[in-house]
Amino acid sequence: MTLRTRSRLVALSSALLFLVLLGVFLVTDQDRTRLKEKLEFSQSLTVQTVKLNRVLALYLLQPRAHPRAEVEAEFAALDGVLQSDGEAIAESIQDDPATRVAWEGLRRLLDDLRARIAGLDGNVAGPQGAQPEGDAPDLILTDSGTLALVTCQLTQGAAERLVTLTAQEKLTLGILLAGMAGLGLGSFLVFQRTILDPVQQLQTAAVRISGGETHLRLKSRRRDELRQLADAFDRMLDQLEESTVSRARLEAEIAARARVLRALRASQRGFRDLVRNLPAGVVVHGADGRILFSNPMAAQLLGLTADQLRGTTASDPAWAFVRPSGARLPVDEFPVQRVLTTGTQVQNLNLGILSADRTSTIWVQCEAHPVADEQGQISQIVVTFFDISERRRAEDEARLAQARFQRLMDANAIGVVVTDSSGTILEANDYYLNLLDCTRAQLAAGAANWRERTPPEWLSADERAIAELNATGRCPPYEKEYLRRDGSRIPLLLAGTLLPGAEAQILGLALDMTERKRLERELRQLAVTDPLTGAYNRRHLLETLAAETQRAQRYGKPLALIMFDIDHFKTINDTQGHGQGDAVLVAIVAQVGLRLRRTDILARWGGEEFLILLPETCLVRALALAERLRTGLHTLSCPGAGTMTASFGVAEYCPGETLDQWLKRTDDLMFQAKREGRNRVAGGA
Repeated sequence: MTLRTRSRLVALSSALLFLVLLGVFLVTDQDRTRLKEKLEFSQSLTVQTVKLNRVLALYLLQPRAHPRAEVEAEFAALDGVLQSDGEAIAESIQDDPATRVAWEGLRRLLDDLRARIAGLDGNVAGPQGAQPEGDAPDLILTDSGTLALVTCQLTQGAAERLVTLTAQEKLTLGILLAGMAGLGLGSFLVFQRTILDPVQQLQTAAVRISGGETHLRLKSRRRDELRQLADAFDRMLDQLEESTVSRARLEAEIAARARVLRALRASQRGFRDLVRNLPAGVVVHGADGRILFSNPMAAQLLGLTADQLRGTTASDPAWAFVRPSGARLPVDEFPVQRVLTTGTQVQNLNLGILSADRTSTIWVQCEAHPVADEQGQISQIVVTFFDISERRRAEDEARLAQARFQRLMDANAIGVVVTDSSGTILEANDYYLNLLDCTRAQLAAGAANWRERTPPEWLSADERAIAELNATGRCPPYEKEYLRRDGSRIPLLLAGTLLPGAEAQILGLALDMTERKRLERELRQLAVTDPLTGAYNRRHLLETLAAETQRAQRYGKPLALIMFDIDHFKTINDTQGHGQGDAVLVAIVAQVGLRLRRTDILARWGGEEFLILLPETCLVRALALAERLRTGLHTLSCPGAGTMTASFGVAEYCPGETLDQWLKRTDDLMFQAKREGRNRVAGGA
């Protein structure tokens, strides 16, 4: 707590105590004034009551000498006293219950007295319970005396309360004076303890400190301004004690700085030597762009001496800069000018420096860095040049080699691709990009990935190939498919090898197998079909018959066979020619094929004979199908041949019989149909 706060609290407490005591005194004085007024009122009431008592006595004893008007006058005077001091009567009644009872009794006595006097004159009836008329004067005198006695008691009570209040007032005044004395003494003690004693302590400490006792510490426990002053004294003493040590430290620091300055000068000399011998050109420009310093390599690259460079600007016509494309670099794009304009450094800027005769170019990598002063303003610009002519030539040769390699790749009739381990395509020729249905823009953006174009069922083949690559460094050719953007698939033959280097890269070769697959399908089709009619040939039918009979025996499924021969076909060949006969065979195969299921096998058995294998078909259903086929052929009209008919033999496979036995039984049923008149169906189990 601060001294100001404490002083305010002491003053506020004193004022509050004074106001409380003063308020008590004023309240006591106000009560005494009211009691005086009440006493005076009681005295006036007592005097008036005594007068009324005397007049009543005279009136009762000598009514002729003292008429009734005197009595009424006294009553009126008493009423006037009561009405004039009604407020005092109300306060007396509220303050004291005994006074309230006395006043109520006084009013009843007055009312009874009036009633008795009125009854004495015969104007109104006497009060309830009044004695006979002969006793009325005595009762009136008794009430009058009682009335005087009550007023005397009221006066005595007011006088006693006034005496008591006066004693209380004196006591309050004494307490007030004693409180003021105690308040003054307490304030003095607080002031002495709070201010005088700490100030005396500080004075004593200051005298001792001035005598050289710097080890002295006040260490005050207070929490006010004096504590802050004591802390300041302690800090001052700490600083005084440290001054000697600080002086020694300062001397040591001065010596160390001298050593640092000597080392700095040596370092500057070494730095200058280092800059002079750097294999990079270093040029320092001032804030105005003029050259302040340049090392020998910079002079060599720029084709001038250090003296010729000093004081010149970057826009000097003695040299010229060109872009990597060969175009002249504008002056406002020179590294120094860019730093002065933007205030930011320039890094990794490749430029060409033309020789003085403009016949050769030295390629450099340039950097420019601003140096700011204490105000943050650019004071110098340091420009460095690294000769990258050899690297530039190597890069040009690498670009030429890459271009030649790309031409070789693009001229190849096979896809060539380089990918990383994640499947992202790094390089590819046009042939491969066409296979993958990918653009050069996607390749340049790194958005071409062969894994994304691989159907899920082929991923396992790719994983096996990659495992083989990681194990042996190469993988043998394998087949897979790519998904094109239109949803179609393209078959490929792939092979790959790991490229040497730290990064795992794969060189892949891809061959489009679309045409080969088409040829294979055609060969397979030619191997199993009849070249004239397109129906399956006899060899394929025999292979299928063997497989289906085994399946029927294994699973207990029915299996039926239909054999039919075209009636009078030889006549068509003899009369119309074999060309017309071939057309009839083709038309009949097409007609029969429309009524077969996908699982049914239609094969040319030989000449004009055909077989139909019906998997999971019983004899009844096979006979029904044969009848439909017969009817359909009968309605078929071939140009130049007329209406065609055929004879059908239908047999269901019997478990246990051989293939030859089944075929023989079917063939017999077909010839049975021919013997019975052709154009009919013959069947049996």
